[in-house]
Amino acid sequence: MTSAPASREAEWVMPDRTEPTWTFEPANLFEVPYEANRGDASLRVFDGTAVVTVPGGSPDASRETEFRTWIRNVLRVRGLQTGRPQAPADEPSIVEFENGRRNIFVRMKAGVITVEGGSVDFVHTDATGQVVRDTKAERRTAHRNELDDLTSKPRKARCSDFFLIDSASHCENPRLNSCAFMKFGTL
Repeated sequence: MTSAPASREAEWVMPDRTEPTWTFEPANLFEVPYEANRGDASLRVFDGTAVVTVPGGSPDASRETEFRTWIRNVLRVRGLQTGRPQAPADEPSIVEFENGRRNIFVRMKAGVITVEGGSVDFVHTDATGQVVRDTKAERRTAHRNELDDLTSKPRKARCSDFFLIDSASHCENPRLNSCAFMKFGTL
């Protein structure tokens, strides 16, 4: 009985074809797919995607730049035809097809993600229809109490508080406004 070697060195196989793929907006810029060829490269533009297909492995940087320019020119002309602006992505994802397998390489630039939220209000009732909890009413009551508390005190007694509120109300940064109200124990 023979055994297979414990470790085999992986063979690198040249992909059959590679497809640098760019996305663009608006996705419905083309009513029907657009196809064109240049040398050994073929371009297909459809549904917010521009795909260049080339034989072999990933194109070098200069060739990729040529493809990006080609796509931008196609999108610019189409934008002029339709009167709709377009915005191609800067970096393509690369899809390599090799012996029936697909290898996808995604490139992206650094970015900033902003998450904003609001308040969710709900009314909880029991089986008889009686309100058990009304978060909107609770929030409104809390805001009213806060307003009453902060505006009904004599100005001398809370001079520093009024100064802080006045300063925060002129501040354009909402985070600083939140900090000002946190001083009072409410938000």
